[in-house]
Amino acid sequence: MFTLRAAKCEDFARNFEIWCTSVRATHQFLSAEDFDEIGALVEKSYLPTAGFTVAVDADDTAHGFMGATGDHVDALFVHAESRGQGSR
Repeated sequence: MFTLRAAKCEDFARNFEIWCTSVRATHQFLSAEDFDEIGALVEKSYLPTAGFTVAVDADDTAHGFMGATGDHVDALFVHAESRGQGSR
């Protein structure tokens, strides 16, 4: 089962990994150059400054994260290996 909590600084590397695997699994239309360019922006500008909610397992390992404004989900990323796993 996953629980939700606010992202912590320690989640940064895992959230970037989640972003990478999620985008690679769902955005096949991006060229390698586009992926690298967007990835650099996500890593350097987006992830460090936005507040996220992470879905973690019993070991506190993040499997996905989302950004929201009020009740509107702005971004949702799930690790490629965690997709389709439901509420384990």
